[in-house]
Amino acid sequence: MDKLSRKTGTGFRLTVLLMLALVLLGRGVSYFHTVAATDIAYAAWVSSVLSYCAEILVCARTVIAIAGITYGVYHPQTQSGGKFLAAAAITALIDYAARFTIDYVTGAIADAEIFAAAWLLLQFLFEMLFVALAYVIAGCMRKKSAASDSRGAAEKYSVNRSCTVSVLLVMLSRLALEVWYLVDFLLAYTDITAGETASIVGSFLKVIVIYGGIAVLIGEWYIELLKKRNASVRSVKRD
Repeated sequence: MDKLSRKTGTGFRLTVLLMLALVLLGRGVSYFHTVAATDIAYAAWVSSVLSYCAEILVCARTVIAIAGITYGVYHPQTQSGGKFLAAAAITALIDYAARFTIDYVTGAIADAEIFAAAWLLLQFLFEMLFVALAYVIAGCMRKKSAASDSRGAAEKYSVNRSCTVSVLLVMLSRLALEVWYLVDFLLAYTDITAGETASIVGSFLKVIVIYGGIAVLIGEWYIELLKKRNASVRSVKRD
């Protein structure tokens, strides 16, 4: 029984450790991005690459949280969606608190601490909205899967698909923000240059690639990893 308990908790512990590792990596990369962006000794492309890497790491942390929550809801016997949800909130809070601390210590937000804190709080709440939605979506889709009268129908509401739906909602929210920024920009400026057009297109493509393609692949990979761990738990239980 003790062996089963240890196996049962490995998925949750792995998720927490992975999210914390992504927080550390993300803050580290963000710091070096700031250094590269303000130091003329670095080429412009270095700052750009580090910026993309930092955003991918933050996205990966959110996706790992969503995948863990979704899997926990679908497998309450060995995991707990609620525990994953709480862990997601705590690690996200650590991440945003670390951002504020680093910016404060380095002087990046001098004389604007209150504004910076409010902005980070809004980002945290925005992320938590979609993490909570992942929990709700997983619960609804799991019920539909259980009520399906055929395997094909149940597959429409599988754990993988539930995770993908939640991840794509994050992407759609990001695209909606880009549309908002674009409308605001078009209302303020009329003569748009070719460079500005390329920048606008690039912003939309970045969202689609990072929060769409990469995020879905990370979600699928982590769901499959948790499935393998769950299969190991069942094997231990039979023994």
